[in-house]
Formats: sequence, structure tokens, C-alpha cells
Amino acid sequence: MKILNLGCGTKVSSRPEVVNIDWSMYLRLKKNSVLRLIVPLLLRGERLDHFNAIPDNILVHNLGRSIPFEADSIDVVYQPHFL
Repeated sequence: MKILNLGCGTKVSSRPEVVNIDWSMYLRLKKNSVLRLIVPLLLRGERLDHFNAIPDNILVHNLGRSIPFEADSIDVVYQPHFL
């Protein structure tokens, strides 16, 4: 079974059948190896703590363009905060 958690933010599932997907600025910074080095120079306090606490099991993808899976390959789509 494959489950998509669309627009998950930092509220992710650690279950292997769940694919967490989001496009937030924090995630784009964390997934970019060069920008990840600059972040500690720009963020402080709670914002830096929030950045460092972002889980690694999130697929960074712009859902406004597409859903990155083939038709009929997903069993469940969960999107509590994504329109």
C-alpha cells in the first residue's frame, strides 16, 4: 500500500508506506546542500531550531505542477491542509 501525505509541512509519518510531500521554503533550503550551509548564518533561535528539527523523510516537490507518481500507483491520498 502506498499513501501520499500531500502538503505535510513538518507533520510527517515515519511509516514506510507513507510518502510525505511538501514544497515549503524550509524544506527547499534543507534539501539544497549549499543553502543548508548558509542557513545557520541567517536564522537564529526558534527558527533555527525549527529548521534543524525538520525530518529527512519528506519529498520536496511543487504539487502545483504535478503529483510525481504514475496514475493508479497510489492507494490513499491524505491532504488535511492542502487545497
